[in-house]
Amino acid sequence: MKKFLFAIAAGCTLLAFQVNADALSILRNTRIKTEQTVSVNNLTNLYQIVAGHFEGNKKYPTLEELNLPARSLANPYHGLGVEQRVPDKITAGNAGYAYLGAALNGAGAVDAASTPLAFEKPSIRDDGKIVVLFLSGKVDTVSMNAKNCEEVVKALKEKSARPDAPAWDKLVAAAQAIDKAK
Repeated sequence: MKKFLFAIAAGCTLLAFQVNADALSILRNTRIKTEQTVSVNNLTNLYQIVAGHFEGNKKYPTLEELNLPARSLANPYHGLGVEQRVPDKITAGNAGYAYLGAALNGAGAVDAASTPLAFEKPSIRDDGKIVVLFLSGKVDTVSMNAKNCEEVVKALKEKSARPDAPAWDKLVAAAQAIDKAK
């Protein structure tokens, strides 16, 4: 009888452990989805600011000229709300996103559907996915194994309808500068 009761207790413990593991997995996935939504919203807000600036000035703003709260450009995967680590001043080195807008000034014609305006830096996520804001305003999650911003731009260039456009050289150079920024 003791063996039988022990077996039932062990089974219940194993079942409880599995339910707990499943619940933790669900919570983790929910947290990641929430952070991805925050990132998409941040990039959508960025596009609206950039489009408004471009319309009024006929040039893309620099990172410093963007009129966005620091929280919008910080790493959305460092936690939400009060626990999010937000620097006092956003720079190319500490932003969670690579912003390439100013590199497009004077770059000539580009394919708005495949030209990146900004994207999550590859270092902020470990799942091989990157949320990208394209010049057209579309925000999409792209899967790639990029180690740095330069590799992201080169991978997007290869998928572009116009990989020979001169703008790509400026975008690659801007991505290299972001990778070097501290």
